[in-house]
Amino acid sequence: MSAVRTAIVVVALVAGAPACALEAQSHRIWGEVRTTEGERIEGFLRWDRNEAVWADLLDGDKGIPDDERDLLDAAVARGATFRERSIEYGGYRITWDDTRDMLPELSQAGIRFGRIASLTPIGGDTLRVRTRAGEVVDLTGGSTDIGPDMRGLEIDTGSGDVRTLSWPRIAEVVLSPAPAGRTARTGRIHGTVEDREGERWTGWIAWDVDDALLDDTLDGEVDGDPRAIPWSRIVRVERNGFRGATVILDDGSELDMRGTDEVSSGNGGILVSDPEIGSIRVPWDEFEVAEFHAPADDAAGAWEAFDGTSELSGVIELGDGELVSGPLRWDADERWNWEMLDGWVGEVEVDVEFARIRRIEKMGAAGVLVTLRSGRVLELEDSNDVTAANRGLFLRMDDGAWRYVDWYDFWAIDFDDVPAPPEAGR
Repeated sequence: MSAVRTAIVVVALVAGAPACALEAQSHRIWGEVRTTEGERIEGFLRWDRNEAVWADLLDGDKGIPDDERDLLDAAVARGATFRERSIEYGGYRITWDDTRDMLPELSQAGIRFGRIASLTPIGGDTLRVRTRAGEVVDLTGGSTDIGPDMRGLEIDTGSGDVRTLSWPRIAEVVLSPAPAGRTARTGRIHGTVEDREGERWTGWIAWDVDDALLDDTLDGEVDGDPRAIPWSRIVRVERNGFRGATVILDDGSELDMRGTDEVSSGNGGILVSDPEIGSIRVPWDEFEVAEFHAPADDAAGAWEAFDGTSELSGVIELGDGELVSGPLRWDADERWNWEMLDGWVGEVEVDVEFARIRRIEKMGAAGVLVTLRSGRVLELEDSNDVTAANRGLFLRMDDGAWRYVDWYDFWAIDFDDVPAPPEAGR
């Protein structure tokens, strides 16, 4: 939040229904937190300020295991060829074939909270994540979500008491649906964001990568006076150039807000967690308007909507028309359907959960067309996941051997259906 908060005059609430109604409690993250002192606290969770519902994304970096590097070596041994890379230095061009160097030690990763069974810090900036289907992955700090820079874990016990723990005090977090009858103190901001290209993104919103709950406030100045508007009162925000925004409240009043990062080009971005896509970040200079409303489908972001974790698998169509199928690894390191396909739609950063993808079709070297299970089609560009910088696919054949598919040989893939839910309690 902006430092101007210390001098803020808070706008009084007026009578009437809030602009964004309290969403179903099934959307909110619930868990039992064990502290390093041995205390156990249950409640609705807010992780690092901007994650509070099952659709929200936990960001970090995952280590690349040796067996994935070994796949590249094995592919070379079977005669696979890799594209050349080169650099120019001092008037000379140096060219080499990529093999193991294609895979870094760490790779960006993310998993939605709805896929997670437990979280256990195991070092200064490492978090052990156990999925609901039993997979274990260690994530290190690649963002403020993990490590000492984490902005705290808030626990709303449902009785009016909100506890906040710093990273060093967290020993373990076990996630589960909220018990019947428990009610959170406030709801999560939800709405639709439209960017400058006319694309509309609907889901739970974290404004300035910070404000996530309805009792958070949008900070700014109106006619030179500091104001803090609770998000529960806001029905619409329109960007007004680079240095301001027009804010429309639930009573119809219209405010011209300026003077803080939250309503200017200093805004760190508007995050949208869409259950049917993944995570979307709209930069301020690409943002046009946001309208705030309750979810149209309560079931879409509920805990039950994030079951069915499995290995990626599907039917790959090669450039010569050959069809091959089986379990696979995308970009040589993405193995699970809870992982993210990274790319850009124009100037908007989009992380698409593989579980939500039905088909990926290559558009030359520039990008891909992604058809979601919902039917929406996205054109993704400008990341190694979706361009010629992709390190290739590995496909496990019936005999257990791995076949390497270079990006230049790949044409399209149709992913297998999402598997059945895991057993209760896993």
